[in-house]
Amino acid sequence: MTSALQEWEDHYRPLLGRRLETFCFMPLTGSDTPGVVESLHGSPIWFSGAVEVAFEDAPPVFLTWETTTDSWYRLEPLGSLEDRWRPYSLDSIQRSFEGAWDGLVGAVLQDVRLHALQGPVPEAVAAVEHRLVTDDGPRAFWVSTAYGKTVDNGDDLCVWMDTPPPGEVRLIAMGTIQ
Repeated sequence: MTSALQEWEDHYRPLLGRRLETFCFMPLTGSDTPGVVESLHGSPIWFSGAVEVAFEDAPPVFLTWETTTDSWYRLEPLGSLEDRWRPYSLDSIQRSFEGAWDGLVGAVLQDVRLHALQGPVPEAVAAVEHRLVTDDGPRAFWVSTAYGKTVDNGDDLCVWMDTPPPGEVRLIAMGTIQ
């Protein structure tokens, strides 16, 4: 297992089987916040910043983008945003309790699937699919690096509910944490 995949394993393995408490969109204060608020009931939601994912009885995981040494972007899981983002540079917006996001709280994390983009850094995680089980059946939400509302090599994030993101054909399966 590569060190990049081990990093994901370290963050997500303890969360398997736990119930989702919430997740928050954390856009850049001011510039991206209005777009997130405007799109809150729909999917996808596109912005620059981070996503906070919190499961019961566990510290949250923060997902954000990072530039690799090859000018390629990767999605990165963090236990804290202190070393990545300046204080007060990100807002925190709860996901909507309606629309595409309805019924997500309380869902149990079944597995996490990691994907890369075709490109010069094949070990860079570009998209992560969180597969959940609810009382109404399976659900999933994706977080990816993005350029606009498409998975891409970019310094934005895009979050989708249930359906795979546009550009899926370019994704390469890297592994599953289960």
